[in-house]
Amino acid sequence: MANFFAWVTATTNLSADPLIAGLVRTGYEVKVLASNGELIEQGEVSCLISLHLCRVVPGERPQSQVADAIHEVYEKIGATYHSIVVLQPGGSCSWRGSNIKLPEKPPDPVKTKYDRLNEEDDADQEKATKTD
Repeated sequence: MANFFAWVTATTNLSADPLIAGLVRTGYEVKVLASNGELIEQGEVSCLISLHLCRVVPGERPQSQVADAIHEVYEKIGATYHSIVVLQPGGSCSWRGSNIKLPEKPPDPVKTKYDRLNEEDDADQEKATKTD
């Protein structure tokens, strides 16, 4: 049985339960890794999900495939993460970057009340110069 340690820096703690369920469906036994017994360590803008995974389905999988399995669960549930780190004891470490997708074209900036007042002043000045 292959053992892995995984740390997911998620954008919300709401993804923990669907992540665990998805990993169990794909053949992993999932346990809490943190020494304090807490699954989630909450931060200001993200949370850290610490897992101990045991592959119960026959066949070896390198840690990169474990990272891919975590990524696939996040894609299926439509959630985002900042990073995934997977370590196999006695082996090497695998890291996967964020799945956050930025829009190709940035959105138009939001106009403030100050911007609208300036536009109205400019329009008034333009009208005044046309009538002169």
